[in-house]
Parts: sequence; C-alpha cells; structure tokens
Amino acid sequence: MPYVSALTVFRETISELAQQRNVNDIIKECDRIRDKVLPELGIILNEANPEKPVLALKKQSISREAITENRY
Repeated sequence: MPYVSALTVFRETISELAQQRNVNDIIKECDRIRDKVLPELGIILNEANPEKPVLALKKQSISREAITENRY
C-alpha cells in the first residue's frame, strides 16, 4: 500500500526532526510530501487559501517506476 508507506515514512521523518527541534526541515518535509510524494500517488493538496485547503484525487494510479524506486 503506497499511501500507508508514504505516510509512515513522513511520520517517522517528522518525528526525528521534531526531536531535533529542526523546524526548518520539518517545513521542508511538509512541502516535499505535498509537492512531490502526494502528487505521485494521485493526490493534489492545494493550500492557496489556508482556511479552505482543497484536496483533489487524480484518476491515474501510482506508477510502477515510483514503486520500484522506493520513493516513499
């Protein structure tokens, strides 16, 4: 399940960065999952309006290449 794997890696990374109190890298990791990881999974998160973020699902599924390369 690529969704679970991606979120597990994200959670572990954020946990490590939080223990180090590395706020800048936490923000970078949040940007990375929003801009790179989620779109590869067919999920688009648009935060143009922070009060009403928009979540969209693309119809295409995750590529075999992404799974093979373990990008999650």
